[in-house]
Amino acid sequence: MRKWINQAFKWYYKQRYNSLQHFMQRPQEVQEGMLKHLLESTKHTEWGRQYDYRSIRTPEQFAERVPVSDYDALKPYIQRMMMGEKDVLWSGAVRWYSKSSGTTSDRSKFIPVTSQNLKKCHIRGTWDTMAMFYHNRPDARQFECKSMIMGGSLFTYEPYPKTMYGDVSAIMIHNMPAVGRPFFTPDFKTALLHNWEEKLEKLARAGANEPDMVMIGGVPTWTVVLLRRILEITGKDNMLEVWPNFQGYVHGG
Repeated sequence: MRKWINQAFKWYYKQRYNSLQHFMQRPQEVQEGMLKHLLESTKHTEWGRQYDYRSIRTPEQFAERVPVSDYDALKPYIQRMMMGEKDVLWSGAVRWYSKSSGTTSDRSKFIPVTSQNLKKCHIRGTWDTMAMFYHNRPDARQFECKSMIMGGSLFTYEPYPKTMYGDVSAIMIHNMPAVGRPFFTPDFKTALLHNWEEKLEKLARAGANEPDMVMIGGVPTWTVVLLRRILEITGKDNMLEVWPNFQGYVHGG
């Protein structure tokens, strides 16, 4: 049954890869179209009204009118958004925030992850990544075997509990389309555990007992720790002895 499911996804990814050619062959056209879409989507927000997005017609006008802003300049807006305020930098309320390592005066940055961004960037990017993977690996078996994600955790923002924040990987795991969930191990509750040591051990035990693992995703530094622990548990010399059918590693960071 899983072989037929994988074949169906292989066909789907082939069609999706063909559609990606448009973006590859017409990057400027695609980017200009995206700019117009973003301006139209946010012209009624506080930020859009401040810089009169309604009258911007070209990338040159946008560059001239809208200043380059660092995180400190945007922080007051983001703090209001995290308290549930609508139509500030983006249309409507934004529930999700990615917590990023600090490269500013703050120890951490909170990056808004809108529902549109989640769907059109992160989730779409995952589908497109797999389309390219299946194009380059005709023998890909991601929907026939098992994969694993070494992700972060999610937390409730105490001043306003409707707001959630955490690693962007955790936000993606929480919002993963239902169609992909049966092909990942272990369960997503384990993948989103707050306790790092507990999560690491459970993921390592699951990985050590899953010989048909074909893909793993996660931040490199975290993943290396996980793989070393799996080797300790199994007593193997390298991961291909544990996962002989392994095909790919996907990561950011």
